[in-house]
Amino acid sequence: QRPKTRFVADFVGSSNVLPPDFVQRYSGQHRWGSLRPESIRIGRAAKGDGVAARLVSTNYLGATTRLALDVDGLRLHAIVPAGAALPKAGEAVVLTFNRDHLHLMDEPA
Repeated sequence: QRPKTRFVADFVGSSNVLPPDFVQRYSGQHRWGSLRPESIRIGRAAKGDGVAARLVSTNYLGATTRLALDVDGLRLHAIVPAGAALPKAGEAVVLTFNRDHLHLMDEPA
């Protein structure tokens, strides 16, 4: 849940590894960060504030569906319950997450 390095975040837990510029926008700190896929919520682009993204693809995994998302060239993954209403690949979406779930890593920027 709280990896110290990018390698651990990506390899062990399959977390989204977030570059310092992205993390700074949401935490105020210029550090590497990680965000678990299950912490990301997906909304329609026309609704509310959040991170603008585009749905790239979906991968049904039984009880959940894994989404690949593009945020200005940064690939993120989210996990949602299977059967959730989803936009089609290529559609614009808005990502939201609890900022307390954005983990700042010890690794220097």
